[in-house]
Formats: sequence, structure tokens, C-alpha cells
Amino acid sequence: MDRRTLALTTALAAGTVMAAAPEASAQSCDPSRMMVILDQSSSMVRNSIAGDTLWDIAVTAMDNLTTSFQDKLQMGLMKFPEPDQCNPGAVFVSPAVNSKSSIMSQLSAPPPDSGNYTPMYQTLQVAQSVPELQLSDVPNYVVLVTDGWQWCDIENNSADRFKPIDEVADLAQMGVKTYVVGFGASADVLTLNGMAVEGGTAIPGCDPTNTSASASDNCYY
Repeated sequence: MDRRTLALTTALAAGTVMAAAPEASAQSCDPSRMMVILDQSSSMVRNSIAGDTLWDIAVTAMDNLTTSFQDKLQMGLMKFPEPDQCNPGAVFVSPAVNSKSSIMSQLSAPPPDSGNYTPMYQTLQVAQSVPELQLSDVPNYVVLVTDGWQWCDIENNSADRFKPIDEVADLAQMGVKTYVVGFGASADVLTLNGMAVEGGTAIPGCDPTNTSASASDNCYY
């Protein structure tokens, strides 16, 4: 595993380990439920690190993640946008134990190199309506993986930039914790930091006012 994939896998696993850990509660002993929300915007294939597209790095990290945790978590997959442009994401795999093959089959084709934008807050709104995430039988988690900003070229409004933070707060009100995994130099660091804070998963000692992706004390993974 190269260091770029290792870094993303480690970030994903950090949130996943916490999701897999049993919580002290009266809930059942069934595995926790985790929905991965994966950015499939065009920048994921236009941008690369040392020759590997961000999409390829993310897919390899997801393969490692599902291999390690498929029997420990009820894992599901959403991708956004779906099908393209500014359309919000959709559920491709409902949360279930041993869902690795179903998840990886949905990651076999990369997104197009143009025409897919980043409707992040709209997708987080959709996540709030996922039936499984509305259940309270086991702890529920979202893991958002993105390389970018809230952005829709054809209908962008700068006032929308921080709306993902509000949607994560709404998920938290439902009892759903959100882990935020940002990678690549183009990520909206300030918004991702705010999302981690509202999601109840900020890294201890972090600085939510950071704006640099290279900062060592960002709140997201």
C-alpha cells in the first residue's frame, strides 16, 4: 500500500474504529450502522497525487476498509452527485454486515472528468431520510469522504458554502454522528472543520478556525 492510500485508509479507519467500538447503552449487541457518503465529483478524477487519481486512491482505501470491517459494522454506501451535475446523492448499498462485495461493485467505474459537481449539503439532507439511519436500535454513523467544497457550477450560491455544517448538526439531532474525511489540497478546510465539530467527532485539541489543508490540528480526518 503506497503512502497516499495508507493515509486515506488510516483516516477512514480512524472514524470506522470509533463507529465499530461498542457504546455503553441499553442498545442491542448488533453491529453499529455506518453509511459512507463518497464524493464522486469530477475533480476526483481530474486531480491526482503522484500519478494516482483521487478516485483511485479513495477506491483502494474503501477496499481496505471494507475488508477490515465488513463483519464488524453494518456498512452502506451513498455517492454524490447522482446521476450527475448538482443532483443530490443516493443510496447505492443499504447498511448491512458483509456488504464489501456490494459496495466495491458500485465503485468499479470512475466519475466523468466533467459535469459532476459537489452537492454536499443536499446529499446530507438525503441521508437524514435514509430509513436505516432513522432507527435507534444500534448507534448510527455517517462517514463523509470528499476532496472539495460545497459547489454547483450551474447554480452555485456562495451563501451555500457552510450549509453542510447545518445538515451535519441536523444529523446529530437525530443521534447520528458524522466523521469527516477530507483529502487533497482543494478541500474546504474551514467547512470540514465545522462539520467535524457539529458531527461530534472533532479530533481532540483541534483548531476549527484553520483554513489550511496542511495544518496539523484540523478537526477532520
